[in-house]
Amino acid sequence: EYEKLIFQSVSHSPDLERICRGLLEKLHVNVGTFVNQRDAINELASCLRGRTEKVLIVLDDVWIDDEGIIRDLVSAIKGAKGSKILITSRTELDSVCDWCHTMNLLREDDARKLFEHHAFNGVDPERSWKPNKDLIDK
Repeated sequence: EYEKLIFQSVSHSPDLERICRGLLEKLHVNVGTFVNQRDAINELASCLRGRTEKVLIVLDDVWIDDEGIIRDLVSAIKGAKGSKILITSRTELDSVCDWCHTMNLLREDDARKLFEHHAFNGVDPERSWKPNKDLIDK
């Protein structure tokens, strides 16, 4: 359904201009210097409104103290026809999101399989080195 998927890490110390710059660069937009945070949001909103393709934007690792920044990003993205935003967070962000889905932690063996799949993707499992359980658990 979406023609473009954009993944942007937010992290514990969010910088709205850095986030907007990252999103715009992934949309292949030449970005100059932003005057301020409002300018960065307006540039992102304008870019998204001018696109004909549907874009799914994933904001990863959003923290509760980011709510003001996330609220601004969500409002910019909501203005883009057909585009959606998915937010991953360790806490619920009810005041920012229309709805939240809480997930349980992965079981240890599932987490290890997921790690190994991404860490060793495309490598012959018989010939590749894999760290032992004690090393991963650190």
